[in-house]
Amino acid sequence: MRQLIAFAIVLLFCLPAEAQVRQKKNTPADFDGLLKASGEAFHQQDFGTCISRLQDAISLAAAQHHAVILAAMPPAPSGFTKQESTQQQQNNPFGGAMAGSIGLVVEQSYNQQGGNGHISVTVTANSPMVGMFEAMFRMAGMDPDLEVVEYNEFDALFKTENGGKKFNLQMPLFGKHFLDITATGLDEDTFFATFSQKFVDALAAAMGS
Repeated sequence: MRQLIAFAIVLLFCLPAEAQVRQKKNTPADFDGLLKASGEAFHQQDFGTCISRLQDAISLAAAQHHAVILAAMPPAPSGFTKQESTQQQQNNPFGGAMAGSIGLVVEQSYNQQGGNGHISVTVTANSPMVGMFEAMFRMAGMDPDLEVVEYNEFDALFKTENGGKKFNLQMPLFGKHFLDITATGLDEDTFFATFSQKFVDALAAAMGS
């Protein structure tokens, strides 16, 4: 019996061992690699993979663009706190498709310290809808309740509501980007000091023509 057990042990060690399998760690997406993979899939007529890799590349570019646009946001005016903004595009499997269809949406908010004032800044980048909206935007400029504000090459529409307690400013940029700002809890001078020509220049540089 002991001889049989010893023989079984020897036989076990003599059998070829299976290769050890280790799961690969997730590595950061590589933009050039995604484009290369998409091109290879295209030439192989694997169009599903081709489109998927292109969407991954767009998501990666959108994530970087999101960060650049946020960096262009102005500091909080006196009495307000700049809120941390979340990265909407990162780790979003539909980010590429959304950025390509409705555009990249970036939001930044400011809350008044010890008050109810709030500032909301929304930037929509590379949206096909902006071009269609721009004609309507220019027609709205004839509304006597709206003020046209010139920021060098860009025109914005400014509206005062609630007896001067609420402001709204809207502005298209390069025919494909759109800026929308709504603010309460501050006066008009502080509003335009915060969202100044310097801010618009920084935003325009971040958006790209």
